[in-house]
Amino acid sequence: MFHNHHARLPKPGAGQPVANLSGESHDGEGPKQDGATAAGYPLGEIRPFRPGIATHSSHLDRLRRRGRQSAVDDRSRRQRRRRNQQYLQLALGAWRGRLRPRRRRIDLRSLPLPWQQKADQRPAPVHGNTRLEIIWTVIPAVILAVIAIPTIQGIATLAEKDEDAFQIHVIGNQFFWEFEYPDIVGPDGAPLSTTNEMHIPVDTRIELTLTTNDVIHSFWVPRLAGKTDAIPGRENHMWLEADETGTFLGQCAEFCGTEHAQMRFTVVSDTEEDFNDWVANSFALPSDPVEAGQAIVESVCAGCHLVEGTTAQGNVGPELTNFANSDQIAGAVPNNEENLRAWLANPQDVKPGTAMPNLGLSPQEIDALVVYLNTLDGSGGS
Repeated sequence: MFHNHHARLPKPGAGQPVANLSGESHDGEGPKQDGATAAGYPLGEIRPFRPGIATHSSHLDRLRRRGRQSAVDDRSRRQRRRRNQQYLQLALGAWRGRLRPRRRRIDLRSLPLPWQQKADQRPAPVHGNTRLEIIWTVIPAVILAVIAIPTIQGIATLAEKDEDAFQIHVIGNQFFWEFEYPDIVGPDGAPLSTTNEMHIPVDTRIELTLTTNDVIHSFWVPRLAGKTDAIPGRENHMWLEADETGTFLGQCAEFCGTEHAQMRFTVVSDTEEDFNDWVANSFALPSDPVEAGQAIVESVCAGCHLVEGTTAQGNVGPELTNFANSDQIAGAVPNNEENLRAWLANPQDVKPGTAMPNLGLSPQEIDALVVYLNTLDGSGGS
């Protein structure tokens, strides 16, 4: 028997009986039945077409339309977001007083990957270009050669000792400086020597020869010259020139021990007449040996020792204010005139390894110091 699937069959009403498997009727108020009868159709009948359920093709069409609408909505959202970003950039540019051009964005996903490129699209290799390699090797070499020649010449010129300049030997010690004038010799044949104070004539080139008796020091007078190291077993040379008279402060610029910060000195620039007077006074000791000894202490010993009532205010060596009351000299030998003369002549012979260097004192200076030091009993008189 042919059945029309598109024909609508009447659905039983609320008060119409419905046949079921048990042969009982159902008027919509009793318990629910299973199978086709529960839906209100006779058992064994084919269900008719219901408009509420779409066919497979119509369902796919609806999904496609929904996908296209979703894509349109996504594109609209991206456009709105991009437009809002542009508005924000324009607002920021107006706030800053200028409008910045929009930067071009590069989508890296659009760039072809190496394995996606064709053989004819690969860049040509540049290695093995002999001409290019020669150019970028020769040009830097020529530039370095041009710079190196005057540099080496300048270094050699600075390292040379100027024999025509005024010569001074600078000797570093822990923790004071000695300045020796080899061209200025006293009556005893010994060169003029000072401690922590260097006198120079103005407008004269001074050639300095730097050495040290112990550790590395660095000679530095900021207003006159740069730093130059004094290295054990080696002579370094430098020069300076003062174009005006005055006093210039100097400092050891290389850490050399616990009293490094106190290793200061002065450079006094004198006119030629004042410099000659200073040289004459340096050799002419006062007739009074006590005054002569005090002058030596204040000029030679002041960098290390302290003597109350004088300009000797050093704090490296022991205090000498009560030297006459001491039982020993440097804790090594008894304090008497013979040992004191030997100590002043060469401290290393009396106490090897002592920090006090040989000051190169003349016999007249030693005599004056012996007299003066024996007056230092702490009473305040000198």
